[in-house]
Amino acid sequence: MSKLFRLGWKDLLKGLVVAVLAAVMAMSYEMIRQQGLDLNAQDFNQILSAALSAGLAYLLKNLVTDDQNKLGGRL
Repeated sequence: MSKLFRLGWKDLLKGLVVAVLAAVMAMSYEMIRQQGLDLNAQDFNQILSAALSAGLAYLLKNLVTDDQNKLGGRL
């Protein structure tokens, strides 16, 4: 964990892992929902969007928490 309002390399790496996992989960859900491997470009755009949102949310969370995992350094 990095200091309040700073992101370190570990934060970025963990954010990438969260994004990849979110993409895998979204893709798995779509495959199960459609019961097949017939994914189109729109499905991949939605999967990419979910992954990007999850990764950015994780980085934002790390940006506003300190090294003690306190939100804004207070809680």
